[in-house]
Amino acid sequence: GDTGTLITTTVKDQPRSIKEVSDDYVFAASVAAFGMVLRNSPYKGSASFALVEELARTGARRDPGGYRKEFLGLLRKARALKRKE
Repeated sequence: GDTGTLITTTVKDQPRSIKEVSDDYVFAASVAAFGMVLRNSPYKGSASFALVEELARTGARRDPGGYRKEFLGLLRKARALKRKE
């Protein structure tokens, strides 16, 4: 159509334990944190390689294509390279 309609709604923040979210969500969070840690982003908060690995391992419990396991290997390599700097 040619016209838009403004829709407003309130979104409630409902914090959940990492144990209450899906493995897919946890794995996606690990990938996002990995990028921030690699770039030393000011938005990384307390994220570290150790946290990324912990999240990735949790999220990799279901890994039909093996890609998540491959990510863990990439993480280990990046961690080793960072130590050499």
